[in-house]
Amino acid sequence: MRVLAFPKGTSPYTECFYRAVETLGVPVEDGVMSGGWLRANLRRGDWVHLHWPSFEYAHARGALRQGVALARLVALLGLARVSGARIAWTAHNLLPHDPAAWPPLDVVARRAVIASSDVVLVHGPAAARVLAARFPAVTPKLVEVPHGHWIDHYPRTQSRAEARAALGLTADATVYAFVGLCKPYKNLEGLVRAFGRVPGAATLLIAGRFPDPAYEAAVRALAAADPRVRIDAGFIPDAKLQSYVVAADVVVAPYREILTSGTAMLAQSFGRPVISLRQGFLLDVVDEATGILYAPDDADGLANALAALPGRRFDEERIVASARRHTFETAAARFVAALREVDAGRPPAVREAGASA
Repeated sequence: MRVLAFPKGTSPYTECFYRAVETLGVPVEDGVMSGGWLRANLRRGDWVHLHWPSFEYAHARGALRQGVALARLVALLGLARVSGARIAWTAHNLLPHDPAAWPPLDVVARRAVIASSDVVLVHGPAAARVLAARFPAVTPKLVEVPHGHWIDHYPRTQSRAEARAALGLTADATVYAFVGLCKPYKNLEGLVRAFGRVPGAATLLIAGRFPDPAYEAAVRALAAADPRVRIDAGFIPDAKLQSYVVAADVVVAPYREILTSGTAMLAQSFGRPVISLRQGFLLDVVDEATGILYAPDDADGLANALAALPGRRFDEERIVASARRHTFETAAARFVAALREVDAGRPPAVREAGASA
């Protein structure tokens, strides 16, 4: 068995996941989605593993060109199957967070990828239900795997006091932090508005890179009305990531829609609770001891969750212990087992995500 990853090492998730796969003796190579590369490198019995298939067409400008790029992707997946390879897809989100120029194209793309796939991985039973409700054809192909923690992936050398000192934050303020890529689907403008309703000595810290200058300007314009909001725009190196998470009392993931959240696992890996939507993957990993979830259809849900934080007490060690239950090693073992089931002519078994093997 050999896995061709699309991609292998461009994110902390794929780096950690494939490292665990390789420890099981399954080689993983970085793939290139082109006809020439596939014809030269594919072998019968290989597994093509997709993560974010929309990247193969979203780069094109305009609906027509994106449609052509999607047709190319479907043709290349067909070439892979004709060459004797099988296909797996990890569903990191229900639909791409950055919609296509013609949004129905994303639905067409999802259906095409599901139809082409033998195995579809999803991070937990709640996320599986969301995906299956939207795309019923995926049901017999689903395999539930945990989203691994990052307890040992990022440096953790600072105490809460040291992290706050490093960032110039006061010791006694309640600090709400958003950490990560700052894009419109993450609803940072909604977070700034909701934070404005939080009274007292509180700080909202938004840290991360804004790919779109116009979106950064819009968020900064909202934040200018509240001196308690601080925006540290720019790429955060791994060594500094701990400062932003450890300094916080809570990490907020105020997304408009969510299937899986690496941010939630990042927060828990540092022993910090999460405020986010009561939806998808969050239902599988966040409970009363590890965060505050609010209903997606509650217009005041985010503001009420932020306001509720000072009255709650969370235990850092308990949160880290919860994170440790979700490992990339378990995910890799279930992934490889599912591939072997299909190779043996059997359907992949839906497995409950969660506890370590």
